[in-house]
Amino acid sequence: MQWNYLSHRQLQDKISCVGTKKDCAAHVAKYDEISRQQDEQLKNTCSSNPNSTSCHLMIQDALEYVGKNRNHYGKASDIKTSTQNVLSVANSSGYHTINTLDERANYFGAMYGYTEQPWFRVAESESRSFLSLKGADKSFYSDWIAEAGGVIMRNGRSEFQYIYNNHVGQSNSWSYGRLVNEQHDRELQAVHERHYNSWKKASKFFVDSAIKLRRRSKSGDFLNPDHRVDVGCEGMKEVKECQ
Repeated sequence: MQWNYLSHRQLQDKISCVGTKKDCAAHVAKYDEISRQQDEQLKNTCSSNPNSTSCHLMIQDALEYVGKNRNHYGKASDIKTSTQNVLSVANSSGYHTINTLDERANYFGAMYGYTEQPWFRVAESESRSFLSLKGADKSFYSDWIAEAGGVIMRNGRSEFQYIYNNHVGQSNSWSYGRLVNEQHDRELQAVHERHYNSWKKASKFFVDSAIKLRRRSKSGDFLNPDHRVDVGCEGMKEVKECQ
């Protein structure tokens, strides 16, 4: 049996089932069982051999299903169950495999779907936008994106695991605290400063102008953590501290 992504892509066929109600019910049940088996295989593989290529590929494909594609196809109850199963691995034995921009985007998307914390929604959006990190990653900023992303995942792990385990009844204030902690992380700030200072004048002007525009202000300094917090807050106005 092929692993997660290709099998889950077949769920598009499940949605467009043509036939009697009974035929389609059996069709849906078949794919639900495939999904259940694959989620179990993910847990078993990453538990027994977390550094294996198989574990990495399974995490990658499973996160794409519950991250990027969670709103596009599939059965809501299966997405919900798979999200819980995938994140139970992604936040433990498989966490170290999340090491590319796309994988981080899918992880953030899955975490948003699970916890409903706005910080994850913003982080996913920033990671997918060609006007933000995605576009930067496709240009000469890719080294900066990779290094900064690694710091965010490494230093944010305890906060991610906390909200994963304690999301029920948690206020959106967690998202503001996470945003502030992230942007005031000394290690992350050092990464920003080192790369920013290596860029040409035009590149510095571009990123500072983007901060200014997104802050809706006449001033904008990429190396100012508080200015980056302002940018993050623009994407989560439902958070009290950002209003």
